[in-house]
Amino acid sequence: DGMANDSLKSLANAVENGALPQLERLHLCLVGVDVDGVQAIISAAENHGSLANLAILDIGNNRNAEAATVLGEAVVRGVFPRLHTVYLKTTGIEPRTWFELKQQALQNNIDVM
Repeated sequence: DGMANDSLKSLANAVENGALPQLERLHLCLVGVDVDGVQAIISAAENHGSLANLAILDIGNNRNAEAATVLGEAVVRGVFPRLHTVYLKTTGIEPRTWFELKQQALQNNIDVM
């Protein structure tokens, strides 16, 4: 959905500008996230050291396996250093990919739900 993508890019801009340094929970379930929006958030976090306090990230129920996989891969790379829980349920991720992401995340003490 174009509006959801625009909203995620606006959120990424806010992150890039340091507007959300203490954000601990980000719930994006049921908003229609897509790969471009997720990549904008990841890029903002990687390139600006923002979202360092993010502990919970929820993109469940978006039914976009590609976006969820991209986000899951960023999580296991350590893009969000204090993250302890990521919700990826009902995103359409293939079971094998889900299992692999979950195993890698658990090695970093991150629970994938």
